[in-house]
Amino acid sequence: MGVRMKLLVQFTRILLLYFGCEALVRLLVLPVPGALLGMLALTAFLCLGIIRTEHVEDACRLFLRDMALFFIPPAVGILASFHHLRGNVLAFVCVVAVSTVLVFAVTAFVTGALIRRAENAVGRARR
Repeated sequence: MGVRMKLLVQFTRILLLYFGCEALVRLLVLPVPGALLGMLALTAFLCLGIIRTEHVEDACRLFLRDMALFFIPPAVGILASFHHLRGNVLAFVCVVAVSTVLVFAVTAFVTGALIRRAENAVGRARR
């Protein structure tokens, strides 16, 4: 299978999972964004082995490599809605700063836990 076809198949898998979770959220009227449910489902399927890493790895690498592009629409939306923020700029900056620190902290915690888990698994395998 060619590289482009492999990427297309992997993107299709991710999009089917995403659209399935979006449909589930709308059908069950869940108070959770479909994209979040899709990410949780993808994580669960990867952990359970329902989806193997190589089934989505290249597409995920492409998403990560071009992640900056995904921030353009929200930035344009903020600029377009800046007149609503004018009186609340300090609050907006505080929310952005606090949420950024929280994201860094959670990412560091999860990464540390995953590294420790991997090191423990390697240590057990050597025994």
